[in-house]
Amino acid sequence: MFEDLPAEIRDGLHGARLRQGSRRRRLSLHQGDMVFSIRRMWNDGFSIALEDVRQLRGLVEIHEGPRHILTCLINAAEIDGDELLCSFKRASKVPDRAALDYVARDNEPVWLLTSG
Repeated sequence: MFEDLPAEIRDGLHGARLRQGSRRRRLSLHQGDMVFSIRRMWNDGFSIALEDVRQLRGLVEIHEGPRHILTCLINAAEIDGDELLCSFKRASKVPDRAALDYVARDNEPVWLLTSG
């Protein structure tokens, strides 16, 4: 569809798509001390800029802003234009609260007041 457009217009549209995607969600990939910005993300993978890294694999963490949301085991799948496409071998959501060490009952009071 965009192949018939001049190169300048195609590059402008591509740049606008990348800027729009980065405004919606601030996703970043953390591996040790290295941090990479995630361009796009889908159910079983994501893409990062090829200029940032050429090869990526292993255990990584994905953050949305400052919040840690996923712990993943990944493979670098392929290079597509200026992006490195990575796929998940395993992706585990990070819980937003501590696990309970007891079974919570329905309608249980949150706090008990004592007379005194």
